[in-house]
Amino acid sequence: MRTISTARRIATAIAVATACVAGASVAGSGIAAANVPAIAAEPVNSAQPEWQFEFTAKWTVTLSCYFENLDRTDASGPKKYTGTGKTKDLAEKDAWNKAQADAPKGRKVKHCRTESSTKK
Repeated sequence: MRTISTARRIATAIAVATACVAGASVAGSGIAAANVPAIAAEPVNSAQPEWQFEFTAKWTVTLSCYFENLDRTDASGPKKYTGTGKTKDLAEKDAWNKAQADAPKGRKVKHCRTESSTKK
């Protein structure tokens, strides 16, 4: 599989766009007669721009979870865990991870239900 670097792609795009503009500005000369600008041969800085904004929405989800033995006997709970995230799914995953981390030795998390979910 052939991989083309980002700088090559950008340089090619600039060359093609410039050739199209140059060919369109001269009547009857066509793309074949267009000269490729010297700037297209120079390396292009392909640094990614920094984001100008950030999502401000924040979800908070509270889960109610039970713990049971690994042999599926003797459940205990419920215990509540609160998670936060940029999306509802990420907030639920955060709460689930907190429940998993708090599980006593020899027990597993079962039957988690969403008690509440809010977006701020």
